[in-house]
Amino acid sequence: MRKCVFILLLFFLLSTPGFVKELYICCAMGVKEPVEEIAGRFTAESGYKLYFNFSSSGNLAHQIEAGAPCDVFISASLFWSEYLRKREFIKSFIPFATTKLVVVAPIGTFYRNLKDICKVQRLVIGNYRIAPFGRYALSALKNTGLYRCVKDRLILANDVLQAAAWVVTGNADAGVVYYSDYLKFKGRLKLVWVFPNNVHDKILFTVSSLTDLGERFVRFLFTPEAEAILKRWGFEPVPIGR
Repeated sequence: MRKCVFILLLFFLLSTPGFVKELYICCAMGVKEPVEEIAGRFTAESGYKLYFNFSSSGNLAHQIEAGAPCDVFISASLFWSEYLRKREFIKSFIPFATTKLVVVAPIGTFYRNLKDICKVQRLVIGNYRIAPFGRYALSALKNTGLYRCVKDRLILANDVLQAAAWVVTGNADAGVVYYSDYLKFKGRLKLVWVFPNNVHDKILFTVSSLTDLGERFVRFLFTPEAEAILKRWGFEPVPIGR
């Protein structure tokens, strides 16, 4: 009888919300899909319950600053990680992935190189005040001389997924996005140009833990299993310590 009572009590405790470890992950939209897949593997191994907040890195940083729950912050640039570090919300951050910056256009369009992009009526890039890919894009356009002919035709997206979707739906004639986002829409987008790394700051996705619970997920991002997922989604893993 006592054994049955003990088993029932244990079952009740394990079933209560307070007994389940919960993690809040604030993640840049540019790395949404691989992080979701990695998180699924992490949950299967750890039993943690994960909650996600996907947005631009700048929006996430401001939300954390305002008190939004967050155990793990994944940023698409060093800038917003450093922003939170200076304000003592995080102690440090670690790069874990990189990718390329590319120009895309709808399938069937005539655009074949950077010169052709001067002919577009609407070129979408990120809102460079909050979205890191917008900062990278603005730098790349200026350093390749393309900015002069497109500066009056730029439209700004809140995040990289929105930018790619605008090109797919025809709301923009072309766009500057991450190579990983081109892969998501590969059947509906054509790859026009890959920017060399020397025309913009290196694209680095960084991760930082705001709590002790978040540390376990951070470590999981550097496992071979997680790195294989990143590669499949068009990212290049950055080994820890580099």
